[in-house]
Amino acid sequence: MIACISPADINAEETLNTLKYANRARNIQNKPVINRDPMSNEMLKMRQQLEYLQAELCIRAGGVSSHEVQVLKDRIAWLEATNEELCRELNEYRNNRSGIEQCDADANVCHTSLI
Repeated sequence: MIACISPADINAEETLNTLKYANRARNIQNKPVINRDPMSNEMLKMRQQLEYLQAELCIRAGGVSSHEVQVLKDRIAWLEATNEELCRELNEYRNNRSGIEQCDADANVCHTSLI
């Protein structure tokens, strides 16, 4: 941040206010957060279950052919497989992250451990 101040006596109050503002702005700390929806996985499972139950209801009512139900079952299986693959990749990513140094306060020895 660049704060423009003046050495002139006539601008002393404005300079002081600018320096106070710059100090407050300097002390602002932002904490970035990854924009993930923790409910999305659960919502996907519920949608899949809803599709499956609706397909079974239609079969029992005689409104949908068994071919359409099979297509829906295949889609559900594909979605579940995709979800499992993404979960596996996420776990691999988490396992491959660099370790965090932990310092032993008593011995003053640092060592690295994986998360």
